[in-house]
Amino acid sequence: MNILFLMNNYPGFRGIEKVTFYLSKALEKLGVNVSILSMVTDAPELLTDPALASSHLVYVPQPQISKTQENLEFVRDFLNRNSFDYIIYQDSYDPSDWIFQEIDYPWEQKLIVVEHSIPTYSLIFARALPHLIKSLFCPMLQPLGYFAGVCLRPFLYLRHRRSCVRRHARLLSLCRAYVLLSESYIPLLTRLCGAQGHVSKVHAIANPLTIAPPCQSRYAKKKQVLFVGAFTRQKGIDHLLNIWKIFCSKGNPGWQLVLVGRGPQEKHIRERIAAEHIPNIHLQGVTPDVETLYEESAILMMTSLFEGFPLVLTEAMSRGCVPMAFASFSSVHDIIDDGINGVLIPPFQETTYAHALHRMVHDSEMRERLSVAAMNKAQTFEVEAISREWLALFHALRDADHSTASV
Repeated sequence: MNILFLMNNYPGFRGIEKVTFYLSKALEKLGVNVSILSMVTDAPELLTDPALASSHLVYVPQPQISKTQENLEFVRDFLNRNSFDYIIYQDSYDPSDWIFQEIDYPWEQKLIVVEHSIPTYSLIFARALPHLIKSLFCPMLQPLGYFAGVCLRPFLYLRHRRSCVRRHARLLSLCRAYVLLSESYIPLLTRLCGAQGHVSKVHAIANPLTIAPPCQSRYAKKKQVLFVGAFTRQKGIDHLLNIWKIFCSKGNPGWQLVLVGRGPQEKHIRERIAAEHIPNIHLQGVTPDVETLYEESAILMMTSLFEGFPLVLTEAMSRGCVPMAFASFSSVHDIIDDGINGVLIPPFQETTYAHALHRMVHDSEMRERLSVAAMNKAQTFEVEAISREWLALFHALRDADHSTASV
């Protein structure tokens, strides 16, 4: 079987690129021939990594301007020269979807679209518009910014909704299969764009674990709480700081919060820490050795407003780092069983979250029990298991095609 991953950027540091790397390697071990066609890479230094070296990685000739006649002819020729059974469009928000419009190809038979976020993510951003506009103003004018956002929100929400519905409907009508990251997202998609006529195309396959299997069954833990993610509003940075501030007000000496990542809110984080004297926070920046931080940290905090299927949760769990998260997106219930292998908090209840964190750090027996269970749960997302789900999907699609052809 020959499979092509169609990427806008590869290799790279985002979750989609990590998933593609691990999944492609696992599929190859199952006997699948995997190729990757990418428009560009924003991490050329990764090409020197032997693990990422692949004779089946191809780039368009003009990567800086993807939609050109030369690129169009290259992609058309590449598709026609290779007999791909299925083409996986690995990011449904990727701007390289012009390929589907410009190139005559049996997309309805071969294209598999993957959505790596919640289907309504753009609408969530539209609802948050008052807060986003408020953040652009100086403190004195922030109420005015919030009011402007409230006034603009209905219009921009409708605009976002129309755009969101059109894109989903177009890709659903074009593809052979549409893959979401959780069964719980299927009703969202059908309600969003009336996809009942395409419901047989929609499937759910979780993201695989994108970290090497653990080499120990237990890890010695420090008095350390970890946050890993982009410093953006979507990650709930202010919730994170508020929770930690409440937690520190209860005492809890010796515990430290380590923030791993970077992003537009880094300056805001540093300013809040200094202005409000929030103690025991260390900004680590981006590190290639996040695995060690998972291994030595007792607890992982997630405060996201929403997610698709966050890799950081399963990565942390694989090292016995107990996850705590807002139940603000439905796929979190696929990953964390509340009170069994992690802790779920009702969305954005900061005081409740801080109290739960306080209980966690003072109950070593509970932490150990949840840590062991978290490592066990993470095994269900190992890439070998997820790749077999993908292979089963390929075979099911092929069998359905053969059955239809024989009628």
